[in-house]
This record gives sequence, structure tokens and C-alpha cells, in this order.
Amino acid sequence: MVENWSDTDWDGFWDRMIKSESPEYYWPYDAKGLHPMSPDYLPKNMGVMHNDPFRTLSRWVRDSHGYIKCIPGDKGNSELCQHEPYSDQLKTPIYYLEFKWANFFRDNIDLTAYEEGKKCKAMNDQEKKEKTNRRNLCSVDPNASNCLPDEVGALKCYFPVAMELANSGAARDIPGWTDKQPSDKEVKEINKTGCEKD
Repeated sequence: MVENWSDTDWDGFWDRMIKSESPEYYWPYDAKGLHPMSPDYLPKNMGVMHNDPFRTLSRWVRDSHGYIKCIPGDKGNSELCQHEPYSDQLKTPIYYLEFKWANFFRDNIDLTAYEEGKKCKAMNDQEKKEKTNRRNLCSVDPNASNCLPDEVGALKCYFPVAMELANSGAARDIPGWTDKQPSDKEVKEINKTGCEKD
């Protein structure tokens, strides 16, 4: 337990959650990266949570050392966690780090543009503008199965793009950024089912 707010009522609890900044306790974005989201719209249980393929992509990049997350007391931390600026994460944990990276990838990658056999690349400024202006089902719910029928194929195709973006200067202001290129051994191989090989 991080905080004991059992003495507060419902409104007081959410007031504290929303106003907390260091550490940040509340992530007010939905599965499409849209903000702000009222606590009233949070899923009531895990079974009704929406899929966010960018969150999956973010985790693959993190597990492949594309960015660094240091967890206090975790023996599996990267040795980089002992050095600045990552050691700060051991003092004040950064919550929702994977979600912050997912939003960065969402702003730079259009998974719905995936076509088998076609080279995957980051969006240029014009493509970002067009994606923002689109008014169809896929712009309303880009995670819908008919907008991303081959999610695993798209994620596997855009994984190297995400790794490159993670190490670029464009990601410099996101906590956990590193310009250290991971070795081939550190980069996880994603198998045909989209699961990581050990």
C-alpha cells in the first residue's frame, strides 16, 4: 500500500488521486489515449478493460531495453538503475511509464496502416495531420478489430520502428529515455504468436 486514505469519503479520495503529482496516482487517459477521463468511466473490473495495442508495443520495447523502468526493490532492474538519471526512479517511482510510452508511440505510429509485406515506418508530419483529421470508425475506435485485423502482425512489423523511436531525440523528455542502443541480445525476439521468447 502506498497511501492510506481510508479516512476520506469518495470525493475526497478522488480529489487526492487526481491532484497527486509526485508520484502520479491517476492515469486519466482511455485505451485510445484520449484525455481527460473522469474516474466515473473507469472499468468496474478487469474483464471490461479495452485492449490497447500501443500498450503492448510499449511493453515489448521496455522488455527489450528500448527505455528503462526502475522499480524500487526489484532485483530484475537494469544495472542502469544505479546511475543518473534512472536512479531517481528508485526514490520516486514513476507510475504509468508504459502508458506514457504507449501515447508517444500512438502519436508516431499508425498501426491501422499495416499491410502484410509492406515496410512499416513512423508517420511523417503530414500523415500525423491526416490521422488526426480522419472521421471514420477507425478514428473513433482505432483498436476495433476491423481497423486492426492482424494486430500481432502489425505489432511485430512496427516493433523495430518503435525501438528506433524510443532511442530518438523525439523521446528525450519521456521518463526512462536512453540513447544507449540495446545489444542484439537485449532485443527480445517476438515469435509468431506475438509472445516474447525467453
